[in-house]
Formats: sequence, C-alpha cells, structure tokens
Amino acid sequence: MTPATRRSWLEVTLTLPVPWAEAAGNALLEWGAPGLIEEKARKGIRLTAHLSDPPRGFGRELRAYLAALGKANGVPGPFTVCLARRTDPGWARKWRSFHRPLRFGRLVVSPSWRKVSLAPGEVLVRLDPGMAFGTGQHPTTASCLRALTAWIRPDLPVLDLGTGSGLLALAAAKLGARPVLALDTDPEACTAAAANCRRNRLAATVRVCCGSLDALTPRGTFPVILANLTAAAHLSLLPAVATHLAPGGRAALAGILEEQACEVRRAVRAAGLAVAGRRRAGEWITLHVVRSS
Repeated sequence: MTPATRRSWLEVTLTLPVPWAEAAGNALLEWGAPGLIEEKARKGIRLTAHLSDPPRGFGRELRAYLAALGKANGVPGPFTVCLARRTDPGWARKWRSFHRPLRFGRLVVSPSWRKVSLAPGEVLVRLDPGMAFGTGQHPTTASCLRALTAWIRPDLPVLDLGTGSGLLALAAAKLGARPVLALDTDPEACTAAAANCRRNRLAATVRVCCGSLDALTPRGTFPVILANLTAAAHLSLLPAVATHLAPGGRAALAGILEEQACEVRRAVRAAGLAVAGRRRAGEWITLHVVRSS
C-alpha cells in the first residue's frame, strides 16, 4: 500500500469523570468508532477511539456534547479532548489486545479472535465488542456476572433488564438458566443481542424483546432479575421490578454510583423489597435485592 492510499484515522482521546463514561463511550460508537479502549486515569476515565469518517465540525460537536453531558449528570467536569490524525496508529492491534478472556467463576467471556482453553466445568460466551454496552470489562457488568455464577441453577428463569449486548442473558443461559428473557428499549441493542444469541447458538433459549417491563404480562415473574442500568432508571422501574420478582427471588441492581446508593436503597424498601447485600467496585455499587417468600 502506497502512502497516498493509506487510510487515515482520527484518534479521539477523552479524559472525563467516571459517571460520563458509558454515555460518552456509546456516543463515540454511534459516531462510527468500531471499538473503545477504556483505561483508568489519574482523575477519572480515559477513553480512546478511532474514527475513519468523522462529520465536519466533529471536534466542536463532541465538546458541546460533553459539556451538555456534564450538566445532565450534575457533574460539570473537568474533561479533556485530544484529537490526532493517524495514518497507521496500530489501533486495531491495540484494541484487540485490550480485550482478553475474562473469568467469573466457571464462566469465561472472550472475544471471537482469542483462543481459549477451558478447564473442566467452565462455560464460554463469545462476545465481540460492538455498538451495544456490555463486554464484561466494565465493573457494573462484572458485578452482575459474579452474582449470576452464585445464583443460577439449572432451569431457573431469568430476566435481563436493559440487556445491551445480551451478555448477562447469554451468561445465564450458558450456566443453565431456562428460559431467559432479554429486554432493552434500544433497537440497536436488541439487534446486537439477537446476533450474539445466534453466534453463541442460544437463539432458541434466550428471547430478545425490544421494550421494557410493560412488554411482560402482569403475572410474569422471575426468580432472578438482572438490571444493569442507571440510578435514575432503577428509581423509575423498581415498582415494576418488585411486581415481576418472584417470591423468594433475587435481583442485582447495578450501575449505581456510590453517592446514589442511599436513594436507591430507599426506593427498594418503598417497593416492598429488601437489600440483602452490596458489592462495590471503585465508585460503582451493585445492590443485591430480595423479595420475601
């Protein structure tokens, strides 16, 4: 390939507060980034992405979006944006090297390009990073996967609320849960989750539905509910979650920042549920919730 025909990429590096990471990462994916690299920074999170065809005025549009994101989250910053043109940044190699097989008990999550040797009893979920949130790298996803490995029993029905990539639903099915329902209000997430079900040969076990809890029949209940959402979404959905959590059932409520945990706990109690435990990973809290039998 001659220098004249070599492809040029715009390297985007953002350093921003932790609460912004998910929304900012999804925005970069929607702008056309094929993947993200997320790293801890001294103050916050560093996201790196590469765009092959950014829109005119992209830098100005990105900064305006981040400023609005800070206001919406009540966390005004600071943030930094670094844009650089790379003819051959080696981003594909770097991005792929960042995504390694992850183990959660006997559950292994790995991208398709990695060779994985399974120990006896381990089960494998193949999941490539893409446009939908959820590869196991983020601590909120990891906390739900750890809860799954402890809670799932064969033929136990599971609801994955806000499924994203479908990872939690796929993991539950691989661990023996039956049936598994994956819900998401984002059509792109539903498309990605359905594709991942087919890739893992679980399309007959995991049903992907585009919608929220109102898509369920009023009497539909689940012994296990996984909800990796935002604190605001939990506050809105907890009454419905309580309706669909079976007596004696357990729910993992993830995606809650430490300063939001008290408010969510109050909402849990107001919904007639109880907090049985919590898991902390950095600034993120996952509440383990139960419904008395």
